[in-house]
Amino acid sequence: MSFFAKTEVNRERQPELDLLKAVCIVAMIFNHTLVDCAMSGGDASNLEGVFDYISYFINEILVVLIGAVPFMMCMGIGMCYSKRQEPKHYFVRGIMLFTIAQLLNLFRNVLPNLIAYWVTEKQWFIAQTFLVLQADILSFAGLSLFLMALLKKFKVPPIGIAGIGLALNFIAFAIYYFVITPDNFSETPSNFWLSQFLGYFILTNAESYFPLFCNFVFVATGYWIGTRYPYIEDKNGLANRILLICIPICTIYYCTRAFVGIPFLPAFQSDFQYNMNPVTDAIGAIMNALIFLCLLYKITRLTKNKVPKLLGHFSYNINAYYCVSFLFILPMQTILMATQGHLMEDYLALIYAVIVIVACYFIIELWKGKLKPQLKKLPPQAGYVLFIAVWLLTVATVVYANPKIEEHATIWNDYLLPE
Repeated sequence: MSFFAKTEVNRERQPELDLLKAVCIVAMIFNHTLVDCAMSGGDASNLEGVFDYISYFINEILVVLIGAVPFMMCMGIGMCYSKRQEPKHYFVRGIMLFTIAQLLNLFRNVLPNLIAYWVTEKQWFIAQTFLVLQADILSFAGLSLFLMALLKKFKVPPIGIAGIGLALNFIAFAIYYFVITPDNFSETPSNFWLSQFLGYFILTNAESYFPLFCNFVFVATGYWIGTRYPYIEDKNGLANRILLICIPICTIYYCTRAFVGIPFLPAFQSDFQYNMNPVTDAIGAIMNALIFLCLLYKITRLTKNKVPKLLGHFSYNINAYYCVSFLFILPMQTILMATQGHLMEDYLALIYAVIVIVACYFIIELWKGKLKPQLKKLPPQAGYVLFIAVWLLTVATVVYANPKIEEHATIWNDYLLPE
């Protein structure tokens, strides 16, 4: 039995995708608040109270089973539903996303920590300021759009794009294991500037959180799925088939991954696994995302394909929630470190995450209702001025901060946070 029609049958918004994005963005805000603002750093290895178990579930279970993979796959699927498919539009969107990433870094990393450094003269704050350079998920999204523009320019078919994504993932893992090598990872490359530049593409010892080669497979796979999505005629039957195949495979794989050491692969639930997702881990993560998507589809069937208004708000404004939430999370980390020298208890971080979500909702509504219409009245030149200002301020921050830094803050040294 075929699950697909020969012509498009569902080009409208897909409720299960909206629900997937909504659940992921809420979980992400809780995760980032715990990781950046809680004293445990989100690592609830010593489980004593109910809040420790909640932290453990969010940061150890949800991150492994969901993580950022659905975001990236949804990005790929969304490309297929976009009205503008030309390579030049992908390229322009890539520039905009990369610039937004830098603007966010200026507000969440540079401004609060620069003020704290001027007040306290403590090395920790100037090191955080230098995180204006980092391979974060927004910069990854920008680079992904550049690569998609190139692939579409050469008319690479969707299945070929998915294959290239998997090949890049394998290449990144091979470079890590055989060129950089796990034993020499902290020292290779020895030059920080080279390491940070390469970190946008492969895993390095700089702030290389979402390297393009490691993670493009998720966008590419999402894009391939997106080309087929409008043709799905029997969603329920296809969902049943995916669940029947993927659940047993993922159960066996992750049980093996958790309790049996597999040669060459990084430790389960380690930063190396999360940031690199080498080959089989990438395939497992894709299967997990598909399982989650199918389960959410089952839920939308019960609600007659209706997504609750609040969850729809999360989904429609997913990028805004990501950016605005960080304007509350990382500056709070800076305030806590400047005033107390330590972060907050887990239960307070969980409460703060709820406050952040509520604040994001009202700020986004204010933006859409009053601020955005006013900005649209500005002349086009204002956008060019902002673009130039963002990159000039980025360069100025690097020139100012670099001579003052004794050790760069990265994920690999836990951003120099005290234990």
